[in-house]
Amino acid sequence: MLRNYTMSSFPNGWYAVCSLEDLRKQKVFPIKSLGRDMVAFQTESGAISVLDAHCPHLGAHLGHGGTIKGETIECPFHKWGFDRSGKCQNVPYSKCAPKGKKSQLHAYPTIERLGMVVIYYSEDYSAPAWEIPQFSDDLQGNWTKITYAEMIIKTHIQELAENGIDTQHFEPMHGSEENSVELDENQPFGPQLIFGLNLVYPGDGIGRFGKRVPVHVQWRYNGLSILDNFVTLRDYPMELRQYFFFTPLDEERVRLQMGLCINKDKIKLPSFLRYFVIKLIEKQNTKILLNNFEEDRAIWENKIYRVPPILCSEDGPLTHYRRWAKQFYSQKNGPSQTEEDKDIPVACENPAAIRGC
Repeated sequence: MLRNYTMSSFPNGWYAVCSLEDLRKQKVFPIKSLGRDMVAFQTESGAISVLDAHCPHLGAHLGHGGTIKGETIECPFHKWGFDRSGKCQNVPYSKCAPKGKKSQLHAYPTIERLGMVVIYYSEDYSAPAWEIPQFSDDLQGNWTKITYAEMIIKTHIQELAENGIDTQHFEPMHGSEENSVELDENQPFGPQLIFGLNLVYPGDGIGRFGKRVPVHVQWRYNGLSILDNFVTLRDYPMELRQYFFFTPLDEERVRLQMGLCINKDKIKLPSFLRYFVIKLIEKQNTKILLNNFEEDRAIWENKIYRVPPILCSEDGPLTHYRRWAKQFYSQKNGPSQTEEDKDIPVACENPAAIRGC
């Protein structure tokens, strides 16, 4: 768990809790994420819902043995039936179903994105404060089907997103060079954070072995949990889209799901050669991406969260990111300094860069 956090470890936002493929196979899918037990299910009409999992009657888990009957999910214990909004619609041995909040399961606002079932989580069960983009609208042209990779890391979700804007660690940890960030620090603090990165990477990921490849990455953070980017290469006609779903499983572990698709129109080769080149790009980029996360694993799983940190003027984007991230926590929660942190001296050429961390 991220040490020096005095909060619920789950910021408010949209989270991927299972894949559409898994749900369509099982119809009833148990979920344990964000410190809660939930159940995802698909009714006979094809509608998808995610509810808190434990029956208000005697506490059975609807995800373990629950069944679909029409537009309801039935509890495996006594066959109480709940609709997509979590309301109890029938009790087979009673003439009337219980009414009122206590007999109702919380229904999470649920959407589908990029093959994932995505819910809105808030600590106090409040309604969504913002929406997630329709990522498919960005895929103009002939793109490959998204391929996914997955891993689990012991860290806090805020650390994962912070890592992407921390350019000063790219060279010592990942070997990229000439790293710089393009960030408009005057952009409003809405639910999205948009910035660009300029990097020079080894060309292994595109089959240009031994070459240095300048790369531009345009990032869009949609809260702390769903990130996407657009990758272009200065010297090669190639476009990639990458998608990241970060979902805390509990107070210590975060599941990372990473998607990749490639613009086939940019690869001007005969179809049979283009197929093999695309497969090579998919394989090499997935390998590099997973390796980058593995290189950071030991840092994430053993670091503490400093508030305030000691910063240099070149660390300014980190301060902007942390101020932006605060909006996703309930007021009483969020990263806060411990007694240990209060007397940390400020050593920075630009003290203004530290405000708000």
